[in-house]
Amino acid sequence: MFSNYYCPGNLSVLGAFDFSYAPTLIFYAYIPIILVSIFFGLLLIFRDKFSIQGKLIFLLSLFFSFWNLNVIAEWITVPVNLNHFFWQLTMLFEMPIPLLAIYLTLVFIYKKDISSKLKILLTIFFLPVPLLLATVYNIGVFDVQNCQPAVGWLTYYVYAIEIFSILWIVIAAYRKYQIESSPSEKKQILLMVSGISLFLLTFSLSNILGEWTQFYQINLIGPIGMVVFLALMTYLIVKFKTFNIKLIGTQALVWALIILIGSEFFFIQTNVNRILTAVTLVISAWMGLIIVRSVKKEIEAREIIEGMAKKLEGVNTELEGANAKLKVLDQQKSEFVSIASHQLRSPLTVIKGYLSMMIEGEPELADLKAGTITPKGVEVMNTMFQSTNRLAHIIEDFLNVSRIEQGKMKYEMSDFDIRQMAREVVGEFQAEVGERKLTLICTDKSPNASYMVYADAGKLRQVIGNIIDNSIKYTPQGGITVYLERLADSTRLSVKDTGIGISAENLKNLFQKFSRASNGGKVNVTGSGLGLFVAVEIMKAHKGKLWAESDGEGKGSTFVIELPIKKRN
Repeated sequence: MFSNYYCPGNLSVLGAFDFSYAPTLIFYAYIPIILVSIFFGLLLIFRDKFSIQGKLIFLLSLFFSFWNLNVIAEWITVPVNLNHFFWQLTMLFEMPIPLLAIYLTLVFIYKKDISSKLKILLTIFFLPVPLLLATVYNIGVFDVQNCQPAVGWLTYYVYAIEIFSILWIVIAAYRKYQIESSPSEKKQILLMVSGISLFLLTFSLSNILGEWTQFYQINLIGPIGMVVFLALMTYLIVKFKTFNIKLIGTQALVWALIILIGSEFFFIQTNVNRILTAVTLVISAWMGLIIVRSVKKEIEAREIIEGMAKKLEGVNTELEGANAKLKVLDQQKSEFVSIASHQLRSPLTVIKGYLSMMIEGEPELADLKAGTITPKGVEVMNTMFQSTNRLAHIIEDFLNVSRIEQGKMKYEMSDFDIRQMAREVVGEFQAEVGERKLTLICTDKSPNASYMVYADAGKLRQVIGNIIDNSIKYTPQGGITVYLERLADSTRLSVKDTGIGISAENLKNLFQKFSRASNGGKVNVTGSGLGLFVAVEIMKAHKGKLWAESDGEGKGSTFVIELPIKKRN
């Protein structure tokens, strides 16, 4: 369309470009920043291949570099048709920059990829640009004499998206900053958002002002924001190990220095200055290499120290855990010795006292030399028998706990009728409940069902007896009812009493060793505190369950034994 027209300048390079017409500063402002940003993006993409953030920064630097190169082409291109073509491409490279900035910020602050819906929204924002790129909505009128375009509304649409992206980034970061509790994370969010917002702001404002004033040299300010952004990203990498990269900060700074020095060749007019610049460049490169190697060694040494510190921290944590366990075991040992001493001493004291009285010939009890015993002596003998029996139960509980914890508890499985067993156990306690003026009955909720089970009869009898005995001890008045029920896949035995009840707090620890109800002092209860622990462990070995229910203190309790129906192997 403009093949016979040329912009001001001479066809000095490849018959199409004139470097002398462009502002000299454009090469010093654009070329080094392009190289540094591309280098930075490539380092991220190669050093942290699986990082979404690294890929986004690479794409951001890539489109930013294309945009800068396109702007340079607009300045140095002489054929009007070629110059017009580069002006048309401007928005194609500019539009992805704010959209990628939004994407990068959201990924950075939320530590995850954005949703598919959000990706579609960003794509919709971008679509008008490629669709309208070659239309008058992009470049309306082109001034052939000055090679200056009159831009269409597509340009203003891109500018609006740039301003909108800054607001989006700031608002999203502010919301995340408010709910973030880690000071380190807050600082990283602040640095990241400050860098990318400043970059977008300088980039957008320089473009908007350049278009508004038609003084396009102001665009030279735009790339400065990228320098600030890259500097803050470097600080994040060095300080907070963002992107899991170690040396990139130092390498980026060294390369930036080399590129900036090398860019001076665009302005040097004399050979002496060229030689001095070349020497400076070589020395800077050599010193930079030394610095990079020094930092690398320091990082490796720091990583070794950090690794050793983490191992030491892990060892300290293990030692603290072991120490805590030892304290618990020591406390349990003390509790065991205290309880065992008390529970064993009490019946032994009773037995020893009465035996001493009878041996010494207490007239009210017995005359052992004469071989006679009084009715009161018979009562004493009965008391000694009960104490001996209680002592035997306590010792058996201790032995059972030891067997369970060592995994040496043996089970002899057989088929038997648990209903018949329950009735027998209930019968054995009738004398005791009669003395306490309580009632104890057994009720069958499934009278026509079979109650055959496959279990250790002795152990199960011990569990049932333990539960009933426990209910009797904690029931001052009223009675105990044993319910039998056959369910679809299990046999259930419930022992319900009208005793002192159990609080919700006590229910949590009821089946632990040496556990007692806090209101147990209301009744005179003796025992090892191990019976329920042993009972629940026996039920676990049978793949069964044992639990307690209570509406609270003073409202009675219900202990439930549930044994699954299973066939003998």
